[in-house]
Amino acid sequence: MESVDKNLRPYMQLKALLNGLLLFLIPTIYIVIAYFFSFYFKLSIIIFISLIIMYVVIFVILRPIVYTKITKIGVHEDYLIVKKGFLYITTALYPIERVQIVEVKRGFIARRFNLAKIELTNAAYTVNLPEIETTRALTLKDKIITRLKEVDSDV
Repeated sequence: MESVDKNLRPYMQLKALLNGLLLFLIPTIYIVIAYFFSFYFKLSIIIFISLIIMYVVIFVILRPIVYTKITKIGVHEDYLIVKKGFLYITTALYPIERVQIVEVKRGFIARRFNLAKIELTNAAYTVNLPEIETTRALTLKDKIITRLKEVDSDV
């Protein structure tokens, strides 16, 4: 099984920072209002700063480190093995012959770090694989499509 790309950690950190900015927008507005109306301002600042510190430690520092060490993708002849997680680590086996749609998705932040996400769809569910290097993702997509062309099943 191969580990994920080395660019995944800074990608996850930047994504967590941007999500944190959106997440802490409403409490920031509350802090400003509390300042002007003297409504539990000191307590609000203490809670707000402690929440920001907890968010940065957990989601910006720890989660990307643990996630990149744990996440692995294995490509075999008939199936994919994906091991990923942070608190709950899951190992899943996906049969290639059941795949109906293979999509490679790249967001604007992922393009900056040369990463892409592969989405596999079959009749029952959709699987989002972890972000990997774009060339590896396109190669994996071609492997899956080639394997699908070889499969002769009547399911």
